[in-house]
Amino acid sequence: MDRKCCVNGSANPLTAEIPVAVPSSLSEKNRQKLQEDGADQHLEKNSLMPEKGINRLPKVFENVICRINRRRGIAFSSIPAPR
Repeated sequence: MDRKCCVNGSANPLTAEIPVAVPSSLSEKNRQKLQEDGADQHLEKNSLMPEKGINRLPKVFENVICRINRRRGIAFSSIPAPR
């Protein structure tokens, strides 16, 4: 991921509130660097598809967005549900 993407996104008032979750083939030890660059969450790609045919990405992203929103003080009940 390009560092400028995170830094520019968090500096722009129009995009600053958009959560940034970075799926990366880099190991967990790179989490701090990504978060310093503006990412809210680092996801190690190997953990997203541990076996052929098993895709954990949708559930992982749902959990990540909920965790980011809680950290930001946004209650799940205040998010409009799709109709």
